Amino acid sequence: MNLFAAKRIGPARMLPRLALVTDVLEDIDDAEAVTLAASKVKQEQLSLSGVVTTYMIPDIRDNCVEMMLANLAVDGVPTSAGSALPSGETDRAVIDEYVEAHVVNKKLFEELGLLQNGTMEFSARWEKPADLIHHLIEDAKGHLNIGLIAPATDLALAIQMDRKHFEEGVDAIYISGQAEEEGGGLVPNFAAHNLNVDQEASQVVFSTQEQVAFTLLGKWAAYQTTLYDTDFELFAKTGHPVGQFLKRSAELGMVRLCGRNVGKFSHLYVDTDEFDPADPLKYVTRRSHPYDPLALMALTDPELFDRSVKIGRHTIIGATEDNPGMSDPLLVKRRLIEDILFVLS
Repeated sequence: MNLFAAKRIGPARMLPRLALVTDVLEDIDDAEAVTLAASKVKQEQLSLSGVVTTYMIPDIRDNCVEMMLANLAVDGVPTSAGSALPSGETDRAVIDEYVEAHVVNKKLFEELGLLQNGTMEFSARWEKPADLIHHLIEDAKGHLNIGLIAPATDLALAIQMDRKHFEEGVDAIYISGQAEEEGGGLVPNFAAHNLNVDQEASQVVFSTQEQVAFTLLGKWAAYQTTLYDTDFELFAKTGHPVGQFLKRSAELGMVRLCGRNVGKFSHLYVDTDEFDPADPLKYVTRRSHPYDPLALMALTDPELFDRSVKIGRHTIIGATEDNPGMSDPLLVKRRLIEDILFVLS
């Protein structure tokens, strides 16, 4: 029996229901979030109602989610591959450019067989994410939570399909990103990548804030709980294929980011004077600022966070350097690692 099982699995109760919107394979923290969600399901702390993948290569991302969940023995989770392009964009040539620009990730896709669509049998996919989201709202009887850890395109389409049903049926949206106060409400801060990719869609999502509670997980919380190479070694040493995938994906993602934008890479990850961009993994031990899993933990483990910063009914966590949103970052990081190891073990 797993050492954590006795203390982490709680008594039978009404589990929070989560629909996850992800661009897994964009950054390692999405894969961490999917693994964390699977762990919370296994610990009977969460019901993962469905997953929507979005942005540029949604079918490949959907394959990745389904492979991860299958390997983690989390069955019966419906998925839907959503929009490749942000609202209003029609030039599909950018998709080919995207895959080529993410050449390291393309190598990883090929290693995992993720470019071979339709080669494995999984839970039924829904053709349209908006249909899936409204089905999940109905199934949750008005108590669905949404984890938005990707561009907002498909969530906005669900809102536009039936705003009344969405606003009456969604309890809360948990967002990895920042917002600003304006006129007593929230406006998206487009410095956050996911909110910036499709600004029009982000504004549609934020237009529901009078009816739906938001929790935003900002970068200063993620910076307090950095995951290092040794943490990913722990995941890989379990021997679980998802643990090995997390380690490999984190490494390749670091190489890709350094190759594409060495300035951004240095700002986020380099903490030594000795650094060679040609071999970043030799000198850099940081691997991830886990925005996305922390956004999920704000739902499943709210006691770990400082939730005192409120704008109306909404909660802002980790929006500023002097208020990172948690009093004990080491505890939060330890809980995250324990949860991932739980499902890998």
